[in-house]
Amino acid sequence: MRPALGPLLVVTLVVAAVPEARAQSPQALYQQALRAETVRGDLEQAVALFQRVTTAPDRLLAARALIHIGRAYERLGRPGAEEPYRTVLARFADQPEPVAEARARLAVLNRANGGPLLPNPSSLVFRLVAAAEDLDWEGQVSPDGRLITTKGGVLSGGRSTVRAEADLLVHDLARGVRRRLTAKGGGEVAGAAVWSPDGSRIAYEWSVSETITELRVVGLDGSSMRTFFRGPGAAIPQAWAADGREVLALLVRRDTAELAMVPTAGGQPRVLATERDISWPFAAGFAPDGRWIGTAMRSERRSGDHDIVALPVDGGRASPLVDHPADDRFVWWAAEGVLFTSDRRGSTDLFILPTQDGRPAGRPVLLREGIGRITPSGIDRRGTLYYRRGVDVRDVFTQALDPSSWRTVGDPRRESGPVEGKSWLPDWSPDGEHFGYLALIGPAEVPTVVVRREATGEERRVTLPGDLRPFTLRVAPGGERVLVAGWGGDRVLMADLSSGTHQILSLARDQDLVRSYTWDPTYAWSPDGRRIFHTTFGGARRLMVRDLATGEERELYRVEGPVGVRHPVPSSDGLLLAFVVTRPRGTYSLNLMSADGTGGPARVLAQEDTAFVWPIAFTPDGRDLIYGHSALRVAPATEFRRMSVAGGGPAQPLGVVEGFVRLRHDGRRVAFVRDHSLTEIWALEGLSWPPAPAGRP
Repeated sequence: MRPALGPLLVVTLVVAAVPEARAQSPQALYQQALRAETVRGDLEQAVALFQRVTTAPDRLLAARALIHIGRAYERLGRPGAEEPYRTVLARFADQPEPVAEARARLAVLNRANGGPLLPNPSSLVFRLVAAAEDLDWEGQVSPDGRLITTKGGVLSGGRSTVRAEADLLVHDLARGVRRRLTAKGGGEVAGAAVWSPDGSRIAYEWSVSETITELRVVGLDGSSMRTFFRGPGAAIPQAWAADGREVLALLVRRDTAELAMVPTAGGQPRVLATERDISWPFAAGFAPDGRWIGTAMRSERRSGDHDIVALPVDGGRASPLVDHPADDRFVWWAAEGVLFTSDRRGSTDLFILPTQDGRPAGRPVLLREGIGRITPSGIDRRGTLYYRRGVDVRDVFTQALDPSSWRTVGDPRRESGPVEGKSWLPDWSPDGEHFGYLALIGPAEVPTVVVRREATGEERRVTLPGDLRPFTLRVAPGGERVLVAGWGGDRVLMADLSSGTHQILSLARDQDLVRSYTWDPTYAWSPDGRRIFHTTFGGARRLMVRDLATGEERELYRVEGPVGVRHPVPSSDGLLLAFVVTRPRGTYSLNLMSADGTGGPARVLAQEDTAFVWPIAFTPDGRDLIYGHSALRVAPATEFRRMSVAGGGPAQPLGVVEGFVRLRHDGRRVAFVRDHSLTEIWALEGLSWPPAPAGRP
């Protein structure tokens, strides 16, 4: 019986020690765990005690406890020994000593594994650092994680935005203050920027004119500015090489773009790859060993999609990393592999592909679902990767309209329910009995049509394909069907609210779908819901009508040349059809014709050279047309105007409302969208990449 007492005594002692341990301070627990680990060699008890220390307020002590746990797991031969080290990287990035040891141990484990050990996605930390309307969409975070580059004022609308002047600034992420590094106007514009590895200098794009761009370098205090490259087109820095001697840059010409290494001492760029068509946002960056460059290039087999490739820094052919029938975009190259976004699962998600020696070493692993389109903003010395994403905050509102003054009355009412900040494309059915809009639902932001019966408030929804980016939504009479057009395959869908399904609707088109604004759709239902009016783009511009029962399509109107046909609006009796013809230099004409095309050629009711005009609705008696008028180059606003369909008289000005609106059929309510754009800066912590030169898209 005596041999049985030994284990019983040990269990009793351990159990008795636990209440005592609970009463001890984290420092005392840490010392007790050290004794269990080093003196008694009891790794199991040491792990149990160290785990209690990981929640201590002393962050250095907690991080050291995690290092000891990882070491114990290694000695015990347990799987997942890398996870405590990743927790240090993810949650204790401010503790340099444990971070360095965690990174070193992960490197040892990777070598022992014969390849990279991919992280458990749950061990990664995604942290919002900043969000503002005036953060530059090309901003890069400094190696110490304190500053981000930006420009003087808001830069919105991507690289196509025209600026009179914009200087290079640095923005303090903690204090919110800014400091100007350049000071020169006269139409010269600062562009993208990247930090030197030591954080003392910034290389940046400087547009001297519309045709000439320079690459310059400036000290963090604004001194020692000099030019090291000058050429036609654009020169967009991507990353600074670790030795500081070259900057990876995208050199954009009229019809080509070259990814090249540009010497910071001056001299001819060394071209690594040439693309004929660049899609924004673009990103490229160095592998941790500095021998490879990762980027995305257009697929040779699939129009509009991209694949991830590795380019040797010393020159040579690109080798494929990610070749998939989806749109894949490069983000960063970590020690474990290449981070990239992909829409292969319907939403835009973040993946990591394990790599070794510049080649794939496994299959991609999902890290974060529904991350959206992101671009890298650099990496700091602690190994924290920063990235940014543009966020469009859009909400659908309706407001009462006084039919006598044609002005809004009362307060606007937000119609997008619980989906705050992610709804747009409002529309009423022609009979006014149903109201619909589009919303992005859930973490994956799946596009969803929401239609509400006005009399009862009952809502119905139908989910659309995740890769569809809708730009037009029209609710059919009766509210049973919705027409949706969008990018992402250039599709027109007919959604059925009763069954919750949708189908692709094949409409005649010359080249591409007409891409319109929320207030300027190119599709309309007939009042009886049996036909669809739509316009085409490319070659001849045509106004078409489709019979949904027979599938027959007929041409109602055609115009040749550099013009556009937009915004068909039928009268409530279905006899007349109004539409807009746009011509070069901002000429807009409001046209009227019979809805079946039998009443002779279209007549011009109104023409404007300095304003947008677009039909909104016919009056219930069909005698007058209400149309919108908005001056060019001013804040969006709608001035309601009334004109007789018989013509022969001036338009009657009515009221003015803010923004571009939809009008309910009875003229007593308008719908509109309030929107603004934010740039969010996020931090990703928990991967074991070594500190590397900051990269950028």
